[in-house]
Amino acid sequence: MRGKWLCAAAALLLSTNANAAKQYLDLRAAPEQESRMNAGVETVTSHLPQSKARITEPEERADKRVAVEVAVLNQSEQRFNFGPEDISVETADGQPVTVVAYDRLLREEKKRQGSRKLGAVLRAMGNSLAAADAGYSHGSFSAYGSGGAWAHGTYSSYDEGQAYAAQVLATHENRAIHREVQERNAIAMDALGVNLRTTTIDPGKAFGGQVVFELPPTLRKSKAPVDLVIRVNAGGETHAFHAQLVKR
Repeated sequence: MRGKWLCAAAALLLSTNANAAKQYLDLRAAPEQESRMNAGVETVTSHLPQSKARITEPEERADKRVAVEVAVLNQSEQRFNFGPEDISVETADGQPVTVVAYDRLLREEKKRQGSRKLGAVLRAMGNSLAAADAGYSHGSFSAYGSGGAWAHGTYSSYDEGQAYAAQVLATHENRAIHREVQERNAIAMDALGVNLRTTTIDPGKAFGGQVVFELPPTLRKSKAPVDLVIRVNAGGETHAFHAQLVKR
């Protein structure tokens, strides 16, 4: 009986660990490519006659999206443009994976900023309304009159000092709310700036940034490793990087 219980517990533990496993992008350098490790993070470099391309493995788990760092060195004598449109991702069997353009990331962030601002306005309105009513008090009373009958009534009063203190507090809180939203929005916009945008690379110069691609549900739900190919077009040369989506 005890053995059966232990087997059931072990099966439950394995099932829980499997469900808790997260998906990560693992780069797989080809024999002709250079792989280097830096504090546990792998970077793979591809060398071609006119250009060099480098991809850094993300430390964050692969959720609905994956972000990788891509850099390109122009070794030719001609300048060329390089941007997200020069990067494509697909599975080993040819299923395309969408590379998210900077414009889309910007639209999504502006939408989030609009939601934050609306939330701040609603919170501030609530504070102001509460402060406006803070000085008033209302109630009812019952008293035994001299004539032997009960008297009932209501009363209201206004405390100017209490109202003023509440309004001052609400003003400070509202300023803090709006300042917090402004700071969060500014931080988010700064973070957005690391994403790759089309730029001209002169001979002998390098350029790079973060590239985001969106994983289809079929890839996210896969229990087996998924092979991916990331292609980087640099001035007409195509660098192919291999990676796997793996559970850890």
